[in-house]
Amino acid sequence: MGALVGADIADPDIRHIPTAFAIVSIGIVQKIFSVGVLKFRWFGKLVTFEPIIVISKGKFIAKNIRKTKYSIDNILQMLREEKIFDVTRVEIAVIEANGKLSILEKANRSSSSTISYPIAREGKIEKRILHEPGINELWVNAQLAAQQIQSLSCDS
Repeated sequence: MGALVGADIADPDIRHIPTAFAIVSIGIVQKIFSVGVLKFRWFGKLVTFEPIIVISKGKFIAKNIRKTKYSIDNILQMLREEKIFDVTRVEIAVIEANGKLSILEKANRSSSSTISYPIAREGKIEKRILHEPGINELWVNAQLAAQQIQSLSCDS
């Protein structure tokens, strides 16, 4: 709406009546939209982003992460922004409607701290990252199998 008003002010050749009509129309559509979201739950779910749990009890929920269209790298970055470098410290993490990550840390944290690395991207294990935490492809595939996720192949 600001661009519409700004264009009208900046260009003296633009007629004011169509601009006023456009402003009123936008306001009416916005009001109808917001009332629809509040009154009809199905409409709200259709047009807004519902909060989605992406980490539960220190483990990523892959199905929910796919729904958000976020990558694990994005989620790890949001955790680091909140000074959390170890996913196992998280009791629950929720991607909110505004796109931010809300985090509830576990009550009893161990004294040891670790850093989480994104060792798989786009379905492939990244060998260069495996060396840093001291793990290998067999260990990764065993962890995936424990969570009923199919094995991944290493990229070169």
